[in-house]
Amino acid sequence: MVNKNIFPDYENSIMNIAVSILKYYGIDSKHTGLPELEQVLCKNYKNVVFIILDAMGTDILNYHLSKDCLLQKNKKKDITSVFPSTTPVATTSMYSGLSPLEHGWLGWNCYFKECDMELELYNNKDFYTKEKAPKPDFVNSIIGYETINQKINKATNGKIACHEIFPAFRPNGVKSTTEMFSRIENLCNKDGKKFILAYWDEPDASLHKFGCYAKEIADLLQQINRELTDTVNNLKDTLIIVSADHGQIDIGENIFLDEIQELTECMERPPSLGKRVMSFTLKSNKKDLFEQLFKQYFKNDYLLLSKQEFIDKFLGPGKKHHKIDDFVGDFVAVATGNKMFQFRTPGNSDVKPIFANHAGLTHEEMIVPLILIEC
Repeated sequence: MVNKNIFPDYENSIMNIAVSILKYYGIDSKHTGLPELEQVLCKNYKNVVFIILDAMGTDILNYHLSKDCLLQKNKKKDITSVFPSTTPVATTSMYSGLSPLEHGWLGWNCYFKECDMELELYNNKDFYTKEKAPKPDFVNSIIGYETINQKINKATNGKIACHEIFPAFRPNGVKSTTEMFSRIENLCNKDGKKFILAYWDEPDASLHKFGCYAKEIADLLQQINRELTDTVNNLKDTLIIVSADHGQIDIGENIFLDEIQELTECMERPPSLGKRVMSFTLKSNKKDLFEQLFKQYFKNDYLLLSKQEFIDKFLGPGKKHHKIDDFVGDFVAVATGNKMFQFRTPGNSDVKPIFANHAGLTHEEMIVPLILIEC
């Protein structure tokens, strides 16, 4: 474990992978790409495949896989996640080529004043009460965005066939990595140029369940490496880009904020964003007291940032999305160690144990690999 805080580098991040891909297909971006990726893309491969393995951070990769395996041998460099280092934020930057400041997806759950609900961005339901949003596509109707696949299809008038492969939570999704790699192989061996974006929700789900250094994670990553190796051996004229949205860190202690009455009495409503990055909207006459108390309790575990500090230092460059100011409260707490906040309400009191998590600033969460495999 490396005890070091890493801030997002928006010239050397997962966002810049998408920027390089867009540039390759002739689509302008105000952001810079990654030179190492663009040097390989200029070889003009028939197929470009972008695989996102959720939470496969560099620390986890190095711990579980030997240096002579396919994923390790083809790692070109380490890059940072965006911030917060959590899936709704990070994958949106990878799917769009936009910074969090631009796309507005800031955490697992955000407060929508339009319906006075703390909505889970993926599930369209209130994080605390479990009540459904006013309509099934409510979140996307407000913070929807154009994906890189849509941009490529539009820019090339459909001459580049664009495909997406997701787990079974999406229509026509795959049920295993075996099925994912088989679909990639079948698509790549068809005629014509194509771009394929594939996402798999492991090792993230297993990391939450078992922790970062469990044997189950080693078995999982070794299986992925074997299946990817078999796929690579059956491909020609193909570039495979592999990375992760973030890493994870083992959790040392759960802190139940709802048990600290003097803090909760300062809050206008329950906190939002996540467990290792938490946004607080406070009563107007309690802001100074909250800041004082929070630093007294947690100065060694969390950074406490004002709204503007958080926006300026963490969300990246670009034009600010119109929902940013709504989603960011008066203060944002950012985890710098291995502790994690929990917050229970009467509608959300059944807290399940999580052995590892993400969204903080540690090296384990923020550093991910850029892997380039030329077939």
